[in-house]
Amino acid sequence: MDSGDVLLDIFFNSRGWVNRKVHIVDHLVAGRMQTKVNLDLSIPPKEQIPQTENTALALPVALLNKGIIRSWWIEECTGGPLPVLGRDESTRLVRDMFRSLLKRVELLPHDNIDLGDLLSFIDNSSSSLECSMESLQAYLDENSGGVDPALVGLVKDIADLLSSSWIVFIEIPDSWVAGRRLIEYGYDDFPDVLPRPSLWKDNDYYELSLPDPGFARSQHYEIRVPPGIAHYRNRPANPDGQKPGTANSREQ
Repeated sequence: MDSGDVLLDIFFNSRGWVNRKVHIVDHLVAGRMQTKVNLDLSIPPKEQIPQTENTALALPVALLNKGIIRSWWIEECTGGPLPVLGRDESTRLVRDMFRSLLKRVELLPHDNIDLGDLLSFIDNSSSSLECSMESLQAYLDENSGGVDPALVGLVKDIADLLSSSWIVFIEIPDSWVAGRRLIEYGYDDFPDVLPRPSLWKDNDYYELSLPDPGFARSQHYEIRVPPGIAHYRNRPANPDGQKPGTANSREQ
């Protein structure tokens, strides 16, 4: 398989090798709100990991919303920094993945077709703005006759996701292959993530989005607060605010 097929399989089957994800919101430093994510990984075999043009192994470890990220870092849990794949090479991989997706759902007439501007909406960068998908939409409208509408909808959903998000790849050595690894990444959130206190609403709670909640087989969420402040409950909810779920919580 080419790199696009390999990435398509490993990324959308991440629950098979990402054993556990712990998402931590840290308020311990005054005036600072930091997100930390711990990942417990069972690294797949080498043939199941996409490679760069220089044959480096590129493992996708996160899907983050586009936008400015402050104080970004990623490392092994032992403290060693990890190399992150650059914008150009990671964009090439993600575009190859989307081409493979079109082929699998029979929306790609033949392998040699030049998609040109159709894939320009994919810019795998944290700071880039969402790109227009007008060319892709026109292509799908013209070529989706006879294709299951559910599959066309899936392609559109993934295109929306790749337009508004970026995939974080780390380069890993061969010695990691088929082994168990713990890694951690994190960044500072902007102060305006937290609502300002108001006399007109309840200030005892706030809401935060949870990136790529289905990436791991086991998902955990933790909030850390300084001494003197009690945290009582987490409650996950769907983006539309309806049908909230429940979660086991404890005061910290």
